[in-house]
Parts: sequence; structure tokens; C-alpha cells
Amino acid sequence: MKLFAILLLLLLLTCPCSAKVIEGMTDHSSGLPPLDAKYRPGARFEDLSPAKILPPNKWYQIPDWLAGRWQSKQHSLVYQFNYKTKKQWEAQNRFSYYLAEERFGKQKDRQGGIWDLPLAPLVNKAASKDWVSYHYITNIEYLYVGDDGMVMRIRSVVTLVSRVSSEVVSAYQQESISTRLPAGENLLRVRDSIKVYDVEGNPLRRSKVEAIATRVSPFDELNERNGLNLKEMFVEFLKSEKKDALIPL
Repeated sequence: MKLFAILLLLLLLTCPCSAKVIEGMTDHSSGLPPLDAKYRPGARFEDLSPAKILPPNKWYQIPDWLAGRWQSKQHSLVYQFNYKTKKQWEAQNRFSYYLAEERFGKQKDRQGGIWDLPLAPLVNKAASKDWVSYHYITNIEYLYVGDDGMVMRIRSVVTLVSRVSSEVVSAYQQESISTRLPAGENLLRVRDSIKVYDVEGNPLRRSKVEAIATRVSPFDELNERNGLNLKEMFVEFLKSEKKDALIPL
């Protein structure tokens, strides 16, 4: 069964896709602004409270094939480049276990269209006996959303904090250009280009990862998240866009 899953993933990753290619869409930033002092090694870590920050109320209508909750359990690392050594590495079919989940679609309009709102900032946390790792997603931008695919840019700050001293031990910045493509019924092709920068915003390395995600549940309206009333925000957005005919009853 495991061999069958790998063969299926290999077939889907190598098949040609019909996604629209937009020049410059997948280009990473050459550099990023330096991190604030509070994120740098030696600083005493400050708790992040993203729920207190209101994200831009910009909604995007998404295709039905993208809506729902998705999960992938393995990915393929296909490329790496080190900006310091100038060495690059390419491979095919190097699979590893990596559990990832994501959800697209939060509200439905009166005509049945499904809309999504990128919610950032937000924090993902992982802990061990001695350390706590904070993945602080500072910005999510949808670069393209169409019937043939979607592309988004995600920027984040990753800090490793000591449980003993509560000080930042290490930190880096990350920019991901993530593409999602339809790959069949309840299947999604994932293509991520990830660029890592140091605290000064200088590039360190870049990698490319591919995976196939499976839809584990269909679209379901999400009315509240991180203390935000998403239903009210959606109605406000439609009014601001003069799309009153789409306001849900």
C-alpha cells in the first residue's frame, strides 16, 4: 500500500500541468528588511498576540476544487541552493514524511461562490524539553487565484527560544512562494519554493518542495477565528466592493 502511494505521488508530481504561468510571479525577494531587535539572538522573547492585529479585509473568490481542508503526509525535496557556498543540489523522487494541513475557503456568498481571507499574522508553536520554536507568519498575499491554479506568498519569522532563559537562541526569516494546482478529484498538487534569510535580511538558502494533498473534508463556513468575526468582515468587504447582491441572507 505504501509503495502504491509513492507511485501515485510520483505520477502526479511528474505529470504536465496546465496552470497559467505569469512572468515574475514566482520570483523571490532579493533581500528582506532586518529583523527588529526583539527577534534577535540574546533578546528576551516577547509573547506574540496576532489576534489583536486586524488583517486587511481583502477577500478572494476561489474555485470549488480548492475549497476545503487539505492534508499531505509526505513531500519530495527536489532542489536546494546555498547562497554562501554557491552549491546547488537537485534530485528526483526523494520522499520524506511531512504532515501538513491547510484550509481554503471561509465564507459563501448568496450565489454559492466560495471566498477566502488570508489570515495573518498568526503563530505556530512547537516545543521540546529545552526549546520552544515559534513560526510567526507575518504576511500572506494571494498573488493569483484562477480556475487553473493559485499562487500565494507567505513571509514569516522563525525563532528558537530557550525554556530556561526565555531568550532567543536563533532566528531567521522565510519567504515561501506556494502554488496549488488541481490534480484530480479531491487531489491538490503542491509546489513550494522556500527562501531563507538571516536576521539582516540576507539570503541563506533556497529549496523547492513538491507534494500531493488530499481533501480530508469539504468546504464548511468559518464564522470566527482568532477573535475575528469573519462573517461580519465578509459582509463589509462585499459592501465596500459594491457587491450587495452577493451578501448572504
